[in-house]
Amino acid sequence: MSRLALVPVLLVLAGCTDTPTTPKAGTTSGTAAAARPRPDKEGLEWNHKELLDYLNSKGVGVEQGYGESIKGGAWSDFRSGGVMIQVFRYETADKAKEKAGLSSGDYHWGRFYFNDPGNAAGFMQKIKQALEG
Repeated sequence: MSRLALVPVLLVLAGCTDTPTTPKAGTTSGTAAAARPRPDKEGLEWNHKELLDYLNSKGVGVEQGYGESIKGGAWSDFRSGGVMIQVFRYETADKAKEKAGLSSGDYHWGRFYFNDPGNAAGFMQKIKQALEG
């Protein structure tokens, strides 16, 4: 067999074909699913700045206010449209989940716990939508 005859075989083996990779109806493309952060990956790895940058890339319109390290993590306030929520980043996702279970309207995602002081339900909903899709 000549070397030129091997080229199509090598291209197929390397995944270089003209065949479109259209997802089946009713499924999500791999790219769209990969673009959405996961609470068990990015939610464990990100810091407040990375979370803020992601939320802003999704059009949430968040500004970071005051923040500091606390025992077992860190916190910062996130502001949007005149309202503020406190965002805590704990050592574990279980700790964030535990904290979120103490108050209705609060939310957790990965190691992050979002605390609504009482007037930020719409802001909290925008954050959930950006993170969960």
